[in-house]
Amino acid sequence: TATVWWVWPPAGGAMRLLLAVLLVWFVGDLLPRLLAAIAPDTARSRYLAVYGTSWGVAAVAAPVLGTQLLEHGGPRLVWSCAAALSLALAAAQPTLRARL
Repeated sequence: TATVWWVWPPAGGAMRLLLAVLLVWFVGDLLPRLLAAIAPDTARSRYLAVYGTSWGVAAVAAPVLGTQLLEHGGPRLVWSCAAALSLALAAAQPTLRARL
């Protein structure tokens, strides 16, 4: 029987994990292009500015806030805050979208 390379026994789980990570990375690299493609011509620069600013703020705030939450409340508090923030931003999405 032939074995397919991604289910080869010694590295089966690791290879699947690597492929999943690469897929997420690939889709993440496409986000700015997709954003530029769907943004109206008159607002394209604002869309890309908000996208870039969000990554800059996250790169600074996440390590600071994450380590403080982890130190004072443990992993459960970190994940609870991440879930609450995600839900709040999802609820605010229609309002934020209307402003752009």
